[in-house]
Amino acid sequence: MPDSLVEQCRAAREQLVQEFGGLDGLCDKLEEMDRARQQRAARPKQRPRPRVAGKSRGSRPAKRAASH
Repeated sequence: MPDSLVEQCRAAREQLVQEFGGLDGLCDKLEEMDRARQQRAARPKQRPRPRVAGKSRGSRPAKRAASH
């Protein structure tokens, strides 16, 4: 009695292996993705700039089109 979840996992694995040229290619891609994730995690996070009290984003006057 085949389990549909197991079959879906096998199909996904086969697709990835074919896409990356075998198990070695798949492992290389996974290692590359892991290094990228580690680099993103090591970067200092940018803090959002504090907003000035009393000013809203739309407080600038709209630009007017040049009249001819």
